[in-house]
Amino acid sequence: MNIQTLQLFRALAHEQNISRVASKWNYVQSNVTGHLQRLEHELGVPLFHRHSRGLTLTPQGTYVLASVEDMLASWEHLQDTVSHSSLPYEPLVLGSINSMAATHLPALMSSLHQALPSIDVTLRYGITEELVQQVLQHECQGAFVTGPVRHPVLHQHVFSTETLTLVSNPLVLPLESLQDVHQQTILVLEPGCMFRERLLQMIHQEGLIPKQVITFSNLESLLGHVRAGMGIALLSERYVRSFQDDYIACTPVPPTQARVDISFVYSPASEQHRSFQAFQDIIYESLRS
Repeated sequence: MNIQTLQLFRALAHEQNISRVASKWNYVQSNVTGHLQRLEHELGVPLFHRHSRGLTLTPQGTYVLASVEDMLASWEHLQDTVSHSSLPYEPLVLGSINSMAATHLPALMSSLHQALPSIDVTLRYGITEELVQQVLQHECQGAFVTGPVRHPVLHQHVFSTETLTLVSNPLVLPLESLQDVHQQTILVLEPGCMFRERLLQMIHQEGLIPKQVITFSNLESLLGHVRAGMGIALLSERYVRSFQDDYIACTPVPPTQARVDISFVYSPASEQHRSFQAFQDIIYESLRS
């Protein structure tokens, strides 16, 4: 016996018709009948008279219904009490690629702080591959990563579509097109970063050969070396524009390679947390505005 079975029994008592209950619950009729038969077996009494017009309660069924109504009322009160309790929200752990952290994330976090000023939030920054693993291992409740992420366990929503651009110091490495990357040093993040994979893919497809590939562990260091004229990188144009000055210039890449989605990925288990639900609401509100 479980809550769902009791709720079905109550619905049958009110509707007096198996097919109507099955339709309202999106069940096949045999599913509803199975729940009823198991309940009658556990209680050891028939709960309904079956006839051509539907169902009517037996005397035992009428008695059971009164008790079930009380039990379900107590259950529903408990649900309402817990969902609207004054218990503190759980700590929230979120992940993000660096470019998202510097552009969209501050506004989202500001909205969260205004809505729930007492909530504790931890932000973890990294590349897509490691952030996805952290979500899968429940080290993060959700993360903003480059998508799409193809994993059967995770849910995802596209948050934004970003434009990619080549970035260099125009005083040292002026660029006009992707072809100018040939025999130049390229600067990338660690394996698992989509920007790295996309740049390597583009230069391979064009038959270009880089002079050197230098890998960095964080985006701030990479951008600092771009500013110093050390090499060329592929980054989000929105991110670069927030830092652009005389030492940073953007050069377009072929349109077929210039777009990437930023997705918010999470495990279904995260939706059990009130703090995560509140953050999801803020994301949805941001997408609507």
